[in-house]
This record gives sequence, C-alpha cells and structure tokens, in this order.
Amino acid sequence: MSKKCYKSECDKIIEKEIGYLEKKSNKDLDSKTKNAGNKNYTKYSRDIYEKAKNLLNGNKQAKPYCAVGEIWVICEACDWDIDKVRKVLCLDGSVDDGKAAAGVNSLKAYFKAKKRYDKKAEAGALIFFNYGGDKDVDHVGRVKKVTSTKVDTIEFNTTKDGKGGVWEKSYNINDKKIDGYGHPKYDKEPEPEPTPTPEPPKPTPTPTPEPTKKTVKATESAKSFDKYYAKSYKVNTSADTLNMRNGAGLNYSIMTKLPKGASVRCYGYYTDDWLYVRYETKTTIYEGFCNKKYLKG
Repeated sequence: MSKKCYKSECDKIIEKEIGYLEKKSNKDLDSKTKNAGNKNYTKYSRDIYEKAKNLLNGNKQAKPYCAVGEIWVICEACDWDIDKVRKVLCLDGSVDDGKAAAGVNSLKAYFKAKKRYDKKAEAGALIFFNYGGDKDVDHVGRVKKVTSTKVDTIEFNTTKDGKGGVWEKSYNINDKKIDGYGHPKYDKEPEPEPTPTPEPPKPTPTPTPEPTKKTVKATESAKSFDKYYAKSYKVNTSADTLNMRNGAGLNYSIMTKLPKGASVRCYGYYTDDWLYVRYETKTTIYEGFCNKKYLKG
C-alpha cells in the first residue's frame, strides 16, 4: 500500500526549506547557506536523480529548479514512492510516456491533461507564471495562503535581496503574470483525533461538622493540686463500670458510669483519694470525681 500524500505534510516540508540558497558548485548541497552562488546546484536535483532516476528524463543538476523543487517536496511527502509521486503530480505517461521532463511547461501540461489546471487559487496548489505574455509559462511556485486580494507563495529558484534560493513571495490575486494553478491529487486529510471531553470536577464534599458536645461538671470542686496526678488513666476495676460522682465521696450522687478500660484525663486536681477527671463520649464531656484506686496511670 503506497504512502498517503497529504497537503499538510507538503506544507511542513516546504516551510523548512525557506532560506535554502542555491550553490555555485556541487558542494555543501545539504547546507542551507554554505557555498551559495548562482549556478543552480541544489540538493533537490541531486536527490531526485539519485533516489528517483526513472521519474525525470535525466539529471537536472545545474539547471533551473523551480519545478524540480516542487517535485522534490512531493517526493519527500510520499517517502520517495515514485508511483505515488506520479499519481499526485499527474505524471502517469499520458503526456510523455512517463519520461517526465522537469520544466514548468511540462508540469503545466501534466495538470492540463488531467483537467486539474484552472484559474482557482487555493492553498497547496502550484501557481504558474507567464512573464512574456506568450503561450509558454516561465516559473512555478507553491501557494501557501489565499485571501480575497493576495496570494502568498513559497518558491524555489527565486531571489530575495540578491540571493537565489527558496523564498516566500506575495502577489495581487489578479496579477496578470499569474497564468493559472495546477492542483496535485492530495489524499484526504486524516480525521483529527477527537478531543476527549474532560470529566467535570468532582464536587468537594462538605465535611459534616462534628456536633457540639455537651459538658457536664461535678457540683463540687477539687480542693488540691499536684502535677504528679496530671496524666491519662485507664479505668481499672473488677466491675464492668466505675461511677463518676459529683464530689469526692460515696455520699455524692453518680454523674455517669465509666466502662471498664475507658480513658480519662486528670489535670492534677484532686480531693483526698479522689481524682477530678475528664471523660468524653461522642456527645458529652464529663468532669467529675473517681476514686484513684480504680484508675491506672
């Protein structure tokens, strides 16, 4: 299966060639600027002769290369699949038995034979110029962009600031020098990969506020303080629960019952053998008295 030839790929290839200077001899052909001159030596003619000898009728080195450059772009885009190049540029033998020349008049004739030559300016087309007003065309370039008033091009074998090479040019769309346009048979551009629709951001869950705990305090206050007692304790009783009372003694009422193994905290306050401790459940904070012999710290 032959390689596809896309207009977009040709655009990228020719863009990279802008600024290439033709050479004065068969040296430094792959350098953009070294050995610059005006003798029409280029890598374009060399590559076509070496990689596609049967495409053109002979070696085109040191000859005008405006058409050769455009053919080279298509060759590069087709990965030097010569059969594919012939299809894209209409070089199928209907004009010259397949022994293609590389002149602009021959290139125009190939497009005309396939009814692909007209006055319609469009990006990717080859633009042909007639400078003398006779039946022959004199130059060819590639259309880069078209507006209602302008045609922008990239051309081989043209000059800028006195330097021959590959340059961008611009013309009035009604310029009388423009003879017409040849339209290569590009393959249909591949469909772009669909852009995945990003998932909407997940809402940040609002934390459920912890309920405010109720505080229940003993009716009596501790009488003494000793930092020795300031620490955490575990309820250590043989029974299942330990009573927390409103005061330091069995005669005080029970505030709540602490389960065996529960954790409590004393901040150093006590009365006799009773520690003033703090105990928390999910809903309530209790501060009251527990006998210290049932608390293990």
